[in-house]
Amino acid sequence: MNYTATTDATGRSDNAAADTHRKALEVNLDATSFGSFAEIGAGQEVARWFLRVGAASGTVAKTVSAYDKEVSDDPYGSGTRYVSRPRLETMLDCEWKSLVQQIGDARGKDTRLFAFADTIAARDGAVVALWADQFSALGPRAGKGLGRKA
Repeated sequence: MNYTATTDATGRSDNAAADTHRKALEVNLDATSFGSFAEIGAGQEVARWFLRVGAASGTVAKTVSAYDKEVSDDPYGSGTRYVSRPRLETMLDCEWKSLVQQIGDARGKDTRLFAFADTIAARDGAVVALWADQFSALGPRAGKGLGRKA
């Protein structure tokens, strides 16, 4: 692939942007992975990479992006701390349950489902970020709850 810009929107060099581009495309081209992304607060970049590089229709079931607190309260409930482990776990659980319910066994035994969630606060140049993911083993319902990181 040809990368002509010297930096991307975040000010990273060509090499860093190209590496992120390559990794996202590699995931998109892997026909065994399919899932959802949920991002609230200042974190609106992860899903963008997967959509930007192409071939995302085989990887991305849905994306949820909410910058406003009240908007994120609708699917995940109200809270007092939005960048917190409990909020992140609520997001991840909600997206995982939704994915399994909506996709169910339709993707077949050769699919590894995933849900990714992040919540990020950025104020006065300081950034606080939390992320988590959950993957199944091959097969939509196998390994539920394994691989969670926070």
